[in-house]
Amino acid sequence: MSRVFVLCVVLLMCSPVNGQVKIKTTRPCSDEVLFNTPGRWLKTYNGLLDYSEDLNLTPAQKKEILNRLNAIHQMMLGIYPQPKALDAAWHHNISYGTFAEQVKYDPNSQGTLNRVALKEKPVASFSYTSGFFRHYCNSNNPNEIFSGYPGETNTWIYVNANTLTVAKELITEDGAAFGTIGGYPVCQLQPPIKNLGDFELRGIEDGTANISTTGIEHSVIIHRNGMLPYIPVTRKQYLERCISYFTEWYDKGIKSLKESPLPFDDKDNREIRDNQINIAIKNRDTCLKRYRDELNKTTTEGLLQAPAIVQFFCSPLLNDEKIFVPEKEGWTLVIQNPDYMRKDLPKYVPQFFVVNWRWDEYWPPQTDIAKLIEERFPFETLQAMIDK
Repeated sequence: MSRVFVLCVVLLMCSPVNGQVKIKTTRPCSDEVLFNTPGRWLKTYNGLLDYSEDLNLTPAQKKEILNRLNAIHQMMLGIYPQPKALDAAWHHNISYGTFAEQVKYDPNSQGTLNRVALKEKPVASFSYTSGFFRHYCNSNNPNEIFSGYPGETNTWIYVNANTLTVAKELITEDGAAFGTIGGYPVCQLQPPIKNLGDFELRGIEDGTANISTTGIEHSVIIHRNGMLPYIPVTRKQYLERCISYFTEWYDKGIKSLKESPLPFDDKDNREIRDNQINIAIKNRDTCLKRYRDELNKTTTEGLLQAPAIVQFFCSPLLNDEKIFVPEKEGWTLVIQNPDYMRKDLPKYVPQFFVVNWRWDEYWPPQTDIAKLIEERFPFETLQAMIDK
């Protein structure tokens, strides 16, 4: 799924539709002129990227999906009917997805771990995507503007159905998968920012402490009333997984040191290796003590079932940093809810949505789009489409 998603974005940025046009101006081009220059709504890929062959959807089922996606496009046109200072390029996507699969990680011949589903749980994943491409003044002609599309942009909106796109699978510092809780991969959910009526706005903003980001990003998860598509990982589950992870991680490294052949089997080389082994053992014991102490503290405070909200993921270098932080300061760890998806509904029915948008904060018309989505997007209309 993630490879298809990235491919879609790259193609949309690079493939021309109608081509980039030159817009003549009666006044020398400036930001003021750009801000008042109409842009275009452009349909890319004839409106659809279809990767659903493995879902065996009938034409009637695809039509039902497209009806819902077209309704989402009409929502965007309703809040932003006329682009200004940019072009808006949009398309739909239908693909094979999965939700709440139990998995295992098997080592391959290169020693890395492959993610293997124990039992596949396919769903029809479909989405609406729109990118917003800014206009530019022609540096060689003051009375000419280059249209935004095709080009590059950091300003996008994605409306995804049946895919929990904003809960990213947790990867440790060495690039490995953190592991599972009950067989379900542990994912990280963005910090909450505020409520938008009945909906919770989550995301990344400038100044979010100690959280690595690729830019400003907001999201809203829209689900059926009284049921979340995810389950928070508890502090107990997280700490026990950290202890298990680092025990295995350090023991593997220590075993490798003990079994590695020496370049020369002499006293000096044996002392160097023994010193390396002793340092690794000391580091292991210090790391495990940190997490075991936190587990004892959490038990004493009666917080074993509290959600695990962290800034630094399962790190051997925490030192004096807190393992758990308040909700708005870190990432909530979750697993996908295996009881959420109803099996009695047709494949084309959305059971939850994720609205996700990101933008370039340096170009006011793109920043205005982000504000427009937050203030005027009809999230309640999407919720009314759930299970229907």
